[in-house]
Amino acid sequence: MPTTESQLRREECRHAVRGHLYARQAISQSATTIRRGLAREYDFTLSEVEAAAEFLTGLEQLSVTPDALGGSRYYRITAIGILAEERG
Repeated sequence: MPTTESQLRREECRHAVRGHLYARQAISQSATTIRRGLAREYDFTLSEVEAAAEFLTGLEQLSVTPDALGGSRYYRITAIGILAEERG
């Protein structure tokens, strides 16, 4: 099956999100904060970052903590995500 540009973009976003959180292992971040951090190098939309974070959460590479008072979700890299990032 041929790889499409949109598929490559999704994969690039997933790698960028995981790499961003790998560099900041001590803190959880919202998708908005992650997007802002990636904006220097990438033009991902908030929806793309949210989709990437949810995909990585499904793979157990990120954990998610919902805000107790609202709908915000905060993502943090897990041990599985750290290993995946270190192994390339």
